[in-house]
Amino acid sequence: MPVTTEYDHEAVCSVLPTERFESYLAAMDGDRKKALALYAWNTAVSAALWEVIGHAEVTIRHAIDTAMQGRHKYLKRSGDWMDDPAGEFNVRTLDDLSDARESAAKN
Repeated sequence: MPVTTEYDHEAVCSVLPTERFESYLAAMDGDRKKALALYAWNTAVSAALWEVIGHAEVTIRHAIDTAMQGRHKYLKRSGDWMDDPAGEFNVRTLDDLSDARESAAKN
């Protein structure tokens, strides 16, 4: 567990929901300073996990796009696979693709 920066531990503990902080206090035998350090460590680990999940999502999306492009080319279809020229996608998929395109255009 990393050592936390010095600050008013009681003030920080007072703004955390009691129900949320109880498990950290129990794990640290009631020591509020150690419980807060554990809470900070958990936050850091959670942030690191989201970073990994983000990279995995990009990798999976790229793999799907690559596979769909290959299939589209293999089937000798014109345009882009996301245009759904063969009418294979359901309404929800078409809506998701539309939303993704709009989001990409904005960003």
